[in-house]
This record gives sequence, structure tokens and C-alpha cells, in this order.
Amino acid sequence: MNGKECNPPAYLGDQVRSVVITPDAKIAVAGTANGTLWVLDFGQNKTILRKRGHDSWISKVALTPDGATIITGSGDGGICFWDMKTGSPRFEATSHGASVRDLVLTRDGLNVIAAMSDGAIEVWDVDSGARRARMEAREGSVNALALAANDRMLISASDDGRLLIWGLDSSEGPKPRAEFRADNALTCCAADCTGNIVVAGDASGRVHILSLESEGRLNT
Repeated sequence: MNGKECNPPAYLGDQVRSVVITPDAKIAVAGTANGTLWVLDFGQNKTILRKRGHDSWISKVALTPDGATIITGSGDGGICFWDMKTGSPRFEATSHGASVRDLVLTRDGLNVIAAMSDGAIEVWDVDSGARRARMEAREGSVNALALAANDRMLISASDDGRLLIWGLDSSEGPKPRAEFRADNALTCCAADCTGNIVVAGDASGRVHILSLESEGRLNT
């Protein structure tokens, strides 16, 4: 089976860095390298919104499950919460000048978690735009995040080669539970729904497949 484009491709004028689709599969939301947010109705083949929201590239676009809020993270260190209907920013947050490398949204849409270039991971409240937690993931940029086990587990992959498993279900806040160290920078990560199998890619071209044992150790 071959794929076929539904409409002519939309030209956004710059490199598209991230894109998501609404739950009803009618609207695409994209972020470009010049910091512009685009909302595209590909059913009617028209642009609904075009707004310059950041001073640097948009690294990641996320969308709440109800489709009401767009969240963008940028190289300028900003995290912006946009109202989908009005196109206006609801909240704007800045994290000490460090760039945002990745964003993941919890399944309930209440929290967004940001990977930062200064080695931190930040948890933000979607309803208020307030930062709820900041965790230090050792040295080097945190390049990628993944959620697993019904959002009770967070995986982070960093420039220093560390892959950390964080527990998010503690009353004391997020805590690292397991660690794996690669010889090269880790660029991406993913996990199965249980969090027992974790996959990470590194800068040398290797893919690491890891299993999480019951006592919290990561094995290759």
C-alpha cells in the first residue's frame, strides 16, 4: 500500500521542527525553525493561525488531549501555552535561558515535562503555567523524554550518555530509580507501555535495548 497526499503540501517558509495533529484528525499544528507557530486546517486546505511566538527555533509542539491548548518549547528557553480557539498565549514561561530540547505531555493533559539543555527536567502545570518541579539529570543537555507505566515513570536521555528512569508516583516528588550509561551522547528514547523495556539511540548510531528488573536495575 502506498501513501497519497490528501492535499498539496503547505509551505511554511522555514524548516518544520515539530508537528502534531488534533484528536479529530482535522487540524495540524506545526513549529518552525524561525520560532513561528502554525495551525493548519488541512480539511479545508487553509491556514488558521500563523504567529511568531519565540525568538528561536521551536523544538517541540504538544497538544492537550482535548485539543484546547497548544504547548511549544523553544531554543530561546521559553515554554508557551496557547489557546487553540483564539490563538493567544495563555501563559509564557522561561527557564533561566536554557533551551528546551523536548516536551512530553501526561495522558491526562494536566502536566507537561520539558527536557532542558542545562541538564534539567522541569514539570509545568498546564492549567496555571506554574512550574511544579525541577530535577537535575546530571551533566549535559537532556535531549529526549518518554513516559511509561501510565505516566508513573519518566525516561530521560542526555548528552553525557546517561539514561535515567524517574519515578513520578512518589509523594516526595520525582526520584531517579535506575540508570544506564552509554559511551556516547544519547539522542532519543522510548519505552513500552509497562516501562519494562526501554530503547535509546545514541550519537554513534547504536540503539540500546534495555530491560528494567523488579529491583530497579537496567540490563542490556
